[in-house]
This record gives sequence, C-alpha cells and structure tokens, in this order.
Amino acid sequence: MIKAVTAICKQKLVRIERGNILSMLDVVVRVLSEVATVGTIVPLIIQASSERSISFVIPAESADYVLESLQKNLVIELSERDVNHVWVMNDVAIITVVGFAMRNTPRIAGQIVSKLGDHEINILAIVHGSSDVSISMIIETKDMENAVKALHELIPR
Repeated sequence: MIKAVTAICKQKLVRIERGNILSMLDVVVRVLSEVATVGTIVPLIIQASSERSISFVIPAESADYVLESLQKNLVIELSERDVNHVWVMNDVAIITVVGFAMRNTPRIAGQIVSKLGDHEINILAIVHGSSDVSISMIIETKDMENAVKALHELIPR
C-alpha cells in the first residue's frame, strides 16, 4: 500500500560503461572512491544486470567536481578502454514511492509505472529499495511535478 511520494530535484545522472578487462566490481570501487574523494553524496546507485554499466545520481551542484575528478583520475582506464564511456544526463529528479509491504504487494510496481505512462512521463531508471518500503525512479526534472501529482492518485484516501 502506497503511503507517500517524495521528490528530489536538481540532480544529474552519471553513467559509466566498463570496457573489456576490468570487472564491474573494479569499476564500481574505482568510480565510487573518486566520488567519495570529492565528498559528494550519492543518493541512488543502479547497476545493469549485464554488469556492463553503472549509473548513479549526484546533486547538480557537485557534478562538475565529480566529473573533473573522474576524467582526471580515470585517464588510464579511459585510454586503455577499461572504462569505455562516461556520460551525464542533466536535469533529472528522483521520485520515490513509499509504502508498506511493497515487495509483497502484487502489481504495485506495475501500477506505478502505468500511472506515469498514462501521464506520458518517461522513466529513465527504476530501483526497488533494499528495504520493503520504497521504489525509486529517475525522471526528467520537467516531469517531476506531474509525476508527484499522478502518483498521489495511487494513495488510498
């Protein structure tokens, strides 16, 4: 059962694709160590099931520092193609649906995705939290207000 919807705006989505040699674990450790060095928070991390890429969200105000650090400190990995690509998507927001027993509630994720689709809101990434109480989505900031309003329609009155 959905109880609340939260939104965090002014975020950027960073995606890093690994190359042929390094394991995804090596890439994750290397990248997140660099992010930690800059001292920024990472509110959401997403790894593709193919283990070819990792994405993470950072506050927009930290993005320039994080990207500069990654490009400076991953120069060998980038030149040797251990890391193929680093790209950033500007102006994203994290929308989180909070509820009770969401993991064990059939169709809850489908209802959330359908509701956003009905309002023509594209989901860039979706993550079920490690707990039983949240599902988070990355969307474009321009859709944030409409997404929150649409998802509030799913909260029982």
